[in-house]
Amino acid sequence: ADLKGRFLAAIPRLQEWITAPPRTIAHGDFRMDNLFFGHSPGQAPIAICDWQAPLRCKGAHDLAYFLSQSVPIEDRRRHERELVRLWHAGLVEGGVTHYSAEQAWEDYRRAVLVLWTYVTVIAGILDPSNDRGLAWIVEMIRRASATILDLGGIDLLAEFE
Repeated sequence: ADLKGRFLAAIPRLQEWITAPPRTIAHGDFRMDNLFFGHSPGQAPIAICDWQAPLRCKGAHDLAYFLSQSVPIEDRRRHERELVRLWHAGLVEGGVTHYSAEQAWEDYRRAVLVLWTYVTVIAGILDPSNDRGLAWIVEMIRRASATILDLGGIDLLAEFE
């Protein structure tokens, strides 16, 4: 109960942080269900659908959403550092300057914490009588909770209180 109260009190500052510059356009619902992978010659390697909720926020938002909610826990744990490193390297290759790999990691950690609001809202509004929807809710809660705990997200709350 104490943690719930602390998180709820931190939401305004978490939202301020995720939307403060520097920011970009994020997909907003960047999860496996919205990704399609090409398998044949001439097909795009990846296509992203469901652009109904784009956001102006930190780029780490979509990365954190995908890794903390779409990737199985053990796979995330095994590849997380490397995937965040590759994401940062792609930003640098694309021309982003004055953004260190360490800052990218810290932004990722904080974005995972911000995204707990998605988990709780979605879990509260989806119809649990749908077997597929219920399985998604359960996995989203498990994965996001594990990610927050693995990354020391609870300790980050103090920054936003």
